Amino acid sequence: MAAGRNSYMGEQQAADTYFILYDFVHSSGDDLPDPAILCAHLARIHRTTLPTKEFGFDTLRSLDGVVLEPAWDRSWADCFSRLVTTFFNHEISVNGRWPDYEAAFKDLINRTVPRMLGRLRSKGQHITPSLVHGNLSSDNVAVRQADGMPVLFSACAMYAHNEYELGAASLAGNGFDSAFVDQYLRTALPSEPVDEVHDRIILYGIRFRLGFSISHSTVIRESIYGDMRYLNSKYADR
Repeated sequence: MAAGRNSYMGEQQAADTYFILYDFVHSSGDDLPDPAILCAHLARIHRTTLPTKEFGFDTLRSLDGVVLEPAWDRSWADCFSRLVTTFFNHEISVNGRWPDYEAAFKDLINRTVPRMLGRLRSKGQHITPSLVHGNLSSDNVAVRQADGMPVLFSACAMYAHNEYELGAASLAGNGFDSAFVDQYLRTALPSEPVDEVHDRIILYGIRFRLGFSISHSTVIRESIYGDMRYLNSKYADR
């Protein structure tokens, strides 16, 4: 197995002609990196930020069949709301209308997300944007054969709250379980309110699970609905 690392990209002089060059990294079969090493690697990536302190991304991309338009926000709550709404609207177009499901999502966006993400702090300060992989799964992580270090690929990178990365762990069979989440939270301390961190991961997981629902029909819709109802009942009126 080999994973590519972007080495150089650019535009040819001919119109509409582009190129990209990669170095190929040989990996050790299907083994996943040691969780402590992987979490330390992710934490280093997450310390990359922007001087503008904005959340989002600046290039058009597609994930799970969803076209994501580039946009920037000063507010992480606004950025996440736009992102998850894009996935939700596409999921509805693929799997059909469900009034209770749609009502729960409306409450999530209008009441729960502002409450949960609007109060985020890190060491008493407003959170800063972190560079995240954005598409973390066991299929997109390998161990470099040469030195045993993690290799990450197939990213959907953006500047986000670093804990957003952990939303991928909510997908069963993704290769990242609660032990991985706990290891990361020991490596990079959770944002404040600390006692809400696992609920934030559930919230972020809704985005990843909507992507799964788009690709795999309605098999986890009930679970997504249950998560929205749980979060709404706990945070919507607080």
